Amino acid sequence: MKVTPPMIDLQTARPVEELGEAGDEITGCAFARGTVQDIHRPHISITECTFDHATFAACNFKGIELTDVRFDHCDLSNNAFDNAVLYRVEFVGCKLLGTNFADTAFNQVHMTGCNCQYINLSENKMRACRFTDCDFTAGSLGDCRLQSVAFERCRMTETDFSQTTLMGIDLRTSQIAGIRLNLKDLRGAVITPSQSIDLVSLLGVVVEG
Repeated sequence: MKVTPPMIDLQTARPVEELGEAGDEITGCAFARGTVQDIHRPHISITECTFDHATFAACNFKGIELTDVRFDHCDLSNNAFDNAVLYRVEFVGCKLLGTNFADTAFNQVHMTGCNCQYINLSENKMRACRFTDCDFTAGSLGDCRLQSVAFERCRMTETDFSQTTLMGIDLRTSQIAGIRLNLKDLRGAVITPSQSIDLVSLLGVVVEG
């Protein structure tokens, strides 16, 4: 699955700082480089846009609607996207440290090569999403609803999946040592024999050599 908006000429890209002055509905724009800081733009709509090497600092996009949007090597760390709706959105090589996507709807979202440490995806409703080569260390994916979701070669050290049913989720290529979840949530997940050793601590068993 590749989620890419229509081709936009980056040579005519607008400075990302202009995002703070744009209207509530932004369509067919390319934003490249630069930093946008301390803007409060809840409930805006962005469609068929590309963000390239842009930095967002201390921004509030609560309730934003993103459709056919690509973030390419952007820094979105510690920004607020809670209660948002993302449809056909792609994050490539992005920094998403501590980014808040709580209570958000992900539909056909693809993240690849992203640093998602401490990300908050709790209470997220995900459908047809793929996460490839992402680091979810100490992230929160608790109380999520997952439908046709794939994790490929992801790091999940101390990632919290509590109250998230992993039925049918294939974790075989990911690092799950230290993952945090309830045994009942693990039922039906696909893992390797060696990964089962990483989950022994969930049984309250102490393994000594």
